[in-house]
Parts: sequence; C-alpha cells; structure tokens
Amino acid sequence: MMMNDGVDDLPEVLLVEIICRLSCIKFVFQCKCVSKHWCELISSSHFVGQYVRRQRDLKTPILGTVVVDNGTFFRVENEDGLMSLQLPVISEAAPEQKLFVVGACNDLVLCCPSELDQRDYYICNPYTKKWVALPPPPRIHNWVSVGFICDPYYSYNSSSTFDDEVSINAEYRWRVVRLRQEFYVDIFFSETGEWRESANVVCGLRNYFDIITAGVACNGKLYFSGSDHASSYILELDPFQDISNGDGDGNHIIVDKCRFSLAPLDMSSEVRGNSISLYRVLGACRGHLRVTEFVLGNHLCVWELDAGGDNLKWRLVVDKVPFFEVDSSYYEDVSLTPLDECAKTAIGFHPSIGDTIYVDAQKITKWNFGARMFELVPEIPSQDSRWNLNYIHPFVLPWWPTPVLSL
Repeated sequence: MMMNDGVDDLPEVLLVEIICRLSCIKFVFQCKCVSKHWCELISSSHFVGQYVRRQRDLKTPILGTVVVDNGTFFRVENEDGLMSLQLPVISEAAPEQKLFVVGACNDLVLCCPSELDQRDYYICNPYTKKWVALPPPPRIHNWVSVGFICDPYYSYNSSSTFDDEVSINAEYRWRVVRLRQEFYVDIFFSETGEWRESANVVCGLRNYFDIITAGVACNGKLYFSGSDHASSYILELDPFQDISNGDGDGNHIIVDKCRFSLAPLDMSSEVRGNSISLYRVLGACRGHLRVTEFVLGNHLCVWELDAGGDNLKWRLVVDKVPFFEVDSSYYEDVSLTPLDECAKTAIGFHPSIGDTIYVDAQKITKWNFGARMFELVPEIPSQDSRWNLNYIHPFVLPWWPTPVLSL
C-alpha cells in the first residue's frame, strides 16, 4: 500500500477481516459512522455472517438478562463493564411516555403504553434503539394475555468451520399472540402486517382459564402457565403452524395446534392446595422451558420440559433445594446478604446461565441452585412495588443484534 493510501483503499475482504476483529459489537456499530461505504459494508449479510462465524470460533458467550414489565432491565456484565439497556423513545412529542414490556423474544421486546385496554403495540430492540409500530388489533379488551415470538435472525452449524454455514434470515417472521377471554386468539402476522382473529375456541373441553403468565418463547413455540378449577397447567401454542381459514373470508383462523400438560407442581409438592405457600415461575434457559415450584421461606424445585413426541413431559432438574444451604459466607458485609428467609420470592430464570434463577430477598440476587451460591444484582436494590412477578421476561443479547424490520 502506498504511503498516501487510506484505509478505504484496502481490499474489502481485508477491511471486513479487520472490523470483525474489534473486541466489542459496540465498536463495530460505531464504525458505521465512518462513511456511507463502511455503513453499507457492515450492514451487509456477508459481514454479519463473517462476524457471527468469528464469535462462534472464539466461543464468545451469549449474554442474557431479564426485563421487568415496567421496563427495568437487570444489568448485563461483559468485557467492557456494565452494559445499560433501555427502551427507545417512541414519540418525540411525548418522550416521557411510559412503555410496558408485554413480551420478549431473543433481543426484541414487545411494548405497549398501557397495561389494560391494550391497543398500541411496538416492537423494539433496546440495544440498537430501533422500533416499529404495529397496527391496532381488531378488538380492544380490558385484559389479554400476550405472547411474542420471532424467528432467529441468523443460524449456524456449530460443528462447521465453513463460511457458508452461517445463514442470515433477512426475512424472519414475527408473531404476536393475544389470548382473549374464553380463549379466543388474535394473531399478528409480520408477513402480511395484519391481525387475524380465531373463529373457534381453541382449547377443547376446558371451560375455564386463568392464564397467570405472559407467553414464554422457546424453540418456536409459546408457552403460558395457567389454572382451572381442578389443576394447574402449561399451554403450548404453535403460532407458526399452517393456520387454516375458519369461515372462508380470510379474516378468521382456526387455531387447533395447541397442547396442555398438567404442571409438574401438581404431582410433587407436599403443600398442594395452599396457594400462599407456592409461587410458580415459567421461563426459558438455553433453549429449554423451565418451571419452578418456589415454596416461600422453604425450598426451590425446578423442572425442565421435554417437548418431543405427542406429550409434554417434565424432567426434574432440582428437587427441594433448601434456602439455608445457599452460601453467603464470602460477603464481608453481612448487610449485603439476603435478609429474612420468608421474604424470598423467585422472579425469573436467567436465559443464558444454567442453574441460575433471580430471587428477591429484599435485595435482588442471582441464585445458582447447582453450586448453592448467590450474588447480588448490581443497582437493583429490591423489588419495585409496581413489578408484576408473572411478567418478567427473558432477554438475550445474541452475537449480532436482530434488526427491526419495517412492516
């Protein structure tokens, strides 16, 4: 290269290789500001594939945290210190407008400015601060249970070293699912940019439903936890199924691919029937659906779902871990240890660290129930009274952020 040549004179393949070696995705995104050429280069599917392949080869860990319904993100630690995540400002006219998180999948969140009578929905990426508004649903209801799911933006073969084994899904799909009273369903299809209503009650012989959690996305399905008069259950719904028209007008759908399973709590606890003593958390961790039985002030049990075959089967991961076995002796300041045993409440699984669950013990902590250890979560002193513990969502930061596609 001549002395008066600039970095833009480098062959493109070499420039891609240099930028891919930056230590943090934040620096890669800052390079987009260098020039229009660099912005187009870094935004290309070829560059994304190369960057993801390098992260795979380096075995870079996938980061994760959880987000609370009021928009509070638990902090994420990485090599550059503490990463702060915030919801983007949707309206310049009303920048103080409050958004509630009603669903999450990977690094995208579904937000709404109201908890009841939900009409306006936005899909946001809190890392890139990009967002898009959805059209309003066909009907407004005082209360609905909502689930959000999307295809992964990229996929790769972990055993391959070939460049073409990283596949970019530039036309990935979204689904927003609203479970209405009597279990009718509204589904938003990103391919058409339209909502469609169900034409039938999807759940067969069950007559009463009380969905108590938001939808949890896991392996292309949405899961909800609920109960009827007799038992607790887990509902599995496949929003990517081939949905048939119900009445021929194209506006209604028949949703018939759903499955029920009795929650494993119904088969194990010695305090069944005492709802005050139990707290249930549904979440996803490393591609597995998990549910916990949290007996207040006593112990923790965790099950994992094996969704293969025709039935939903549960595997017991941890059986009755007593709280008093969790080690806090490495804290020099005893004021930093969790306080009253009876004040502990499970609030959500960590999405990317196995054997880890968040617990509110008057201070927010991460409990490793395998190693019997805990640590404090930075800058989250305790549960906010406005938190709804059934609506704490897993949030994963992949190697390359998911773009927010226009509708």
